[in-house]
Amino acid sequence: MQVIEYRRALHRIPELDRDLPETLAYLRSVLEPLGCALFSPIPGALCAFFDFGKADAIAFRSDADALPIQEQTGLPFASTHPGKMHACGHDGHMSMVLDLAVWLDSQNDLKHNVLLIFQPAEEEGEGAPGMVAAGAVDGVRALFGLHLSMQASRSGDLVCGTDKFLATTNFEVFFTGQSAHAGLAPHEGRNALLAACTAVTNLLAIARHGQGASRINVGEMHVNETPNIIPAKAWLRGETRGENGDINGYMLAEARRVVDGAARMHGCRSRFLCQSHCPGAMSSPELVDLVERTARDMGSFREVRRKADFWASEDFGWFMNKVQEDGGLAAYLQLGADRPDGHHTSHFTFDESVLPRGLELLARLAVAALARRPD
Repeated sequence: MQVIEYRRALHRIPELDRDLPETLAYLRSVLEPLGCALFSPIPGALCAFFDFGKADAIAFRSDADALPIQEQTGLPFASTHPGKMHACGHDGHMSMVLDLAVWLDSQNDLKHNVLLIFQPAEEEGEGAPGMVAAGAVDGVRALFGLHLSMQASRSGDLVCGTDKFLATTNFEVFFTGQSAHAGLAPHEGRNALLAACTAVTNLLAIARHGQGASRINVGEMHVNETPNIIPAKAWLRGETRGENGDINGYMLAEARRVVDGAARMHGCRSRFLCQSHCPGAMSSPELVDLVERTARDMGSFREVRRKADFWASEDFGWFMNKVQEDGGLAAYLQLGADRPDGHHTSHFTFDESVLPRGLELLARLAVAALARRPD
């Protein structure tokens, strides 16, 4: 089927963050012959607007970026870009929304306009806030996002709405000390690596919040010195998460305190920088109802679950909050798909036979959402 061919073509050309030239070129090759207007609110993004002459629009969002992982799936359509792969299902998300565009082009009398969003930099949490600031979802009355697998881990399952997106902040820390000869004059040095290691140990020991879920992780640490030099510079990168903005704020404040204390303990200086932030989010109950009715009417899902708590973070929350603040509705679906390994791993792939069912659901939602315009 065409949706599977789209997925395999996109899987071969994974790209990172906002740098998506081949991905965007492929998307444009399908979209440009259709009766839609294409525009890029921010670098790396692509939107397709189907104008049916109506005042309002509904929107469907897919994420387009991949991950810096060397693929080891052995698939015949594996990544052709060394060190990069679609290890989170974004190729599947794009393929369904892309084929939805082809279906929309055959429609003549929809009651709302339709906006399709292909978003960059989801993995870094930096794509959606820029698109929101650029007005990409202004005027959208109903917004759908979708992710393969996650809590819907079996083919044939569907989660109609997702709640409890964790608020999150990515941060980086620069430690500066004083270099010295490690054998002749170690007492003259101020070891930035030691300060960073002390910080990591104590960051992971921050007391978790008693009124909701909280997380912290450090994923990278770098030093570039030879063994006979006391390192004067060290760098680390991590993230905090919280069940809401206040809890994430607590974790971030504690992280700053720990970093400052670790640096001063070892006579070093530290610079703490926040890189990106994603808010918490909840699906609109009215739109979840609509998804559930539509999925049950299809009769092809093995299990239809009304909601699941995410306990993870997604910059789609920026889109959701914006649309809801403007009086619209938003929901985040999870389409079940069997997979041999977890997300963000080198062996990740998914049962692509679920894609036609996902495409049918999106098409039915377009019609159903348009017929049930929120007041």
